[in-house]
Amino acid sequence: ASILVVLVFAAAASALGMIIASVARSEDAAVWIGVVFTMGMTMLGGTFFSVGEGTVLAAIGKFSLNTYANDALRAVINSNGSLTGTGEAFIVMAGVVIIGLVISRLIFRAVPGGK
Repeated sequence: ASILVVLVFAAAASALGMIIASVARSEDAAVWIGVVFTMGMTMLGGTFFSVGEGTVLAAIGKFSLNTYANDALRAVINSNGSLTGTGEAFIVMAGVVIIGLVISRLIFRAVPGGK
């Protein structure tokens, strides 16, 4: 069950990476945009420390994929490998995958010789 959570999270993170790649004007810009997004999502998503419910950081953390991945992984671990209680996390991550792929496709313009 945890592998399923990880696969959906990886697909959602990849979709965000494709949006970043579509927006960035250079490879260096894409790297730094990715670093900013990664650090923000990691810190606000409860990866290293718990964010208290009802706080401003918890509200901001709802925009982080890590919040939903961590919630789903905690639910799987606490229920001995069952996917019960992971519905919201899966819906959000799957939505990011679908919307991210559509947005990146609409933004990306293949031009001979590069962007």
